Amino acid sequence: MPSIHLTFDNNYGIYIFAFLILPLIFFYKAKVVNFTTNNLSLSKNTSTQLQGIFILIVVLHHISQRMEPSGFLAIFHYVGYLSVGAFFFISGFGLTKSLQKNSKYLDGFLYQKIARIYLPFIIVNILTLMALYIIGTTFTYDVLIQNIIGVKLIDGTLWFIITILIFYFFFYLSFKKYYGFKSLILVTILVLIYILVYRYLEKGAWTFVSSLCFPLGIYYAFFEKKVNTIIYNNFTPILFGSLFLFLTTFLLYNLHILKGGAFISGIFFVIFIFIIFLRVNPYTLIFNLIGKVSLEIYLLHMKILILFSFFTNLDSGFWITLYFTTLVACAFIFHRFNNFIFIQLTSTTKN
Repeated sequence: MPSIHLTFDNNYGIYIFAFLILPLIFFYKAKVVNFTTNNLSLSKNTSTQLQGIFILIVVLHHISQRMEPSGFLAIFHYVGYLSVGAFFFISGFGLTKSLQKNSKYLDGFLYQKIARIYLPFIIVNILTLMALYIIGTTFTYDVLIQNIIGVKLIDGTLWFIITILIFYFFFYLSFKKYYGFKSLILVTILVLIYILVYRYLEKGAWTFVSSLCFPLGIYYAFFEKKVNTIIYNNFTPILFGSLFLFLTTFLLYNLHILKGGAFISGIFFVIFIFIIFLRVNPYTLIFNLIGKVSLEIYLLHMKILILFSFFTNLDSGFWITLYFTTLVACAFIFHRFNNFIFIQLTSTTKN
């Protein structure tokens, strides 16, 4: 895809959007809840809300990488892998909880994940290639096919799609026949193999430094009651301890002092965030809806960013707001389309 360089006359508009509007909307109806060991749990609503805020942080991360000057938004340069870690944790946790509730959850699991995630990925790739062809870009047939199926990424930011599908496959292999400690060990080993392979292939550190958060989410769901009891009895020291460890490892990693610090800081960040949201219940309709279309936002955000940059350079708060509004609106439309296709495909297999 074409590269983007965003030149801002001033950054005040995007500062207001990123540091004021988004936090205010997210925490507008948030409530601190009193809890016991019985009701201490990461709810489905909270997970969806967090997916909503973290997908927008990912978008801001990619915008900040292309801004000149990035100013205070430069902080988003450093948080991309942390947001990805949160998504991996939510995925591992959600899969395990679903399996605990339904022993037949893995029946047709891979087919459903392909229909829900991989097919929209292919559709977006085809549309992107068509747009590039219209503006004069040509491809050989083998490169065209590789770009469509994701062997080569026409949009490099979409590496997460391939990785999460690989992790879903790991989960399936680990838990299809047996649910127990051996399954936890197997899924951890498979993720470690993924890390080693991607590091050896020099795929880029961003493709694997957050990976351990996926089995972390699985482990948390597996031992949820025991972990929650510990958190309940030691909430304050665990909360501030995880914050201290996150900030320390994060700084040491970015100062190039702690080798492997991204792995460690990502884990402590996830622990800190999800301990907070055991006590804090966010609930705004906007972020609940955004969380539900986080996949579509991820698939579309760079394409719409490029389209906007052709005409506006996104050089004011007005254009930034319009960009995000357009992105979310397009994501909703694409989500409805994806749901229709998913229902058609899954109903066909059931019949």
